[in-house]
Amino acid sequence: MLHRLVLIKALDLCLKIIEDNPSTGLISSKLKTLIEVEDEESFKEFRYECLKRYLFKRNLEQSKSKFITLGSGDRVITLPKYYVLTYSKDWDSNGAAVLNINEMPEEVNLKDNPIKNLRIIYGDVDSRDRDFDKIQMIMKV
Repeated sequence: MLHRLVLIKALDLCLKIIEDNPSTGLISSKLKTLIEVEDEESFKEFRYECLKRYLFKRNLEQSKSKFITLGSGDRVITLPKYYVLTYSKDWDSNGAAVLNINEMPEEVNLKDNPIKNLRIIYGDVDSRDRDFDKIQMIMKV
């Protein structure tokens, strides 16, 4: 059980480091619960909060960039984020998850914007939803 003790001490040190930082309140609270309770549910809640923070930070860093990368696997596209005017989730006729970028009638002329009616097809709905959340966050910043 030496490994468990070392792990608890390491987590306790991490807690002391982040506890006083106001921006880490929820993470430190979840970590404190994990140290005290040591159950699977506490671990899941802590992991979820850490992943959420990590993704938020990564998306915030990308929002400062002039480009946005969407897609997964071999279907990845990087485009200037100022080209993205509209975006929506959809399904294609085969039931695949789709992210629509700048979906609009053909007669609409997008001056200086070559991106119109772009459909990114995903292998799974989770990847599409992750990109949708990413694009939503980036467009708000």
